[in-house]
Amino acid sequence: MLKALDSQWEFVKGRDSHIEAFETGRRYWQDYYESLQMSDRILEVAQASLPLHATVAVATNGKNELLKLGDRRAWHFPQTGADERGRLFRQGPKGSADVPWIQAGMRYEFRLFGGPEYVKQLAAISVTGVPDATPRATVGPVALDQACLIAVPNPVPVPNRFGRTTITWNTGDGSEGRIYLSEGGNYDGRRPNDSAEAINRLEAIRARGAQYLLLPATAFWWLDHYQKFREHLDAHYRVIVRDENTCIIFDLRQTKANGDDSPNETKAEIKIDQARRDPLFI
Repeated sequence: MLKALDSQWEFVKGRDSHIEAFETGRRYWQDYYESLQMSDRILEVAQASLPLHATVAVATNGKNELLKLGDRRAWHFPQTGADERGRLFRQGPKGSADVPWIQAGMRYEFRLFGGPEYVKQLAAISVTGVPDATPRATVGPVALDQACLIAVPNPVPVPNRFGRTTITWNTGDGSEGRIYLSEGGNYDGRRPNDSAEAINRLEAIRARGAQYLLLPATAFWWLDHYQKFREHLDAHYRVIVRDENTCIIFDLRQTKANGDDSPNETKAEIKIDQARRDPLFI
C-alpha cells in the first residue's frame, strides 16, 4: 500500500490540497498496518498467558483489530452505556446468511432476539476464526420447532486473510426475530476526565464480567496520564504480563486485598522477548 501511494508522488507534488490528501492517506495506512502487527504480537501473548474463553477488556482506542485474542472474549475498554447487543445483522423468522469476512483470532458474538420489542434472547453463538485450512466442527440435527442459531463451519478456517461461514437461524414458532452482531461492544472514544472516572470505568467493566485488563503498548498513556488510576491498578490487581513493546495485562479476577498473593495461585509473569520468539516463563 505504501509503495502504491509513493508511486503517485510525481502526480501529487506541487499541489497543496493533493499533498495534504497524500499525507493523510499515508498516515492512515501506516497506523492501520502498525495496528495489525501489534495485534499479531498481542495474540501471541494472549495464547501464552491467558486461559481459553477468558473475558478481556482491551484498551483498543476503537481499533477492532486489537480484539484479536482467539477463543477469548475481548471487549473494548472503555465502553459506552449504549445497547450492548451490537449492530443489526439480519431479521426474519428464519433464514441463512453467508458471512465471508471472518478473521483469524477474532471472536464474533451473534444473538437472536424475539418477542415484543425484540427484548427476549432466543439463542446465541460465538464464532471464531482459526488459521487453519480444515473445518474442525460439525453441527448435528436441529429441531425445527425450537429457536436456534448455528454457524457452519465454526470455528472458521482462515488460511488466507478472511474465512467464510454460514449463519442459520429459526425463531421456532414463526415469529419475527432479529440477529445482532457484536465485536467487543461499543467503544467509547471520550477520554475520562480524571483518574476517578477512569477507575469507575474499569470497575464497571469488571463488574460486568471482565477478568483481565489488557493495555497494548499504544495505550500505555493511560498509566502516564491517569496517575491515580495506575496506583489503583498496582494496589489491587496482579500484573501477569509486562512486555514494554507489546502489552501489560492485569488480572482482575481477585484483588490483592482478598488474598490474591497466595503461592498456590499461578504467579508467572510472562514476557515476550525482543525478537517475538517463544515466551520466557519466569
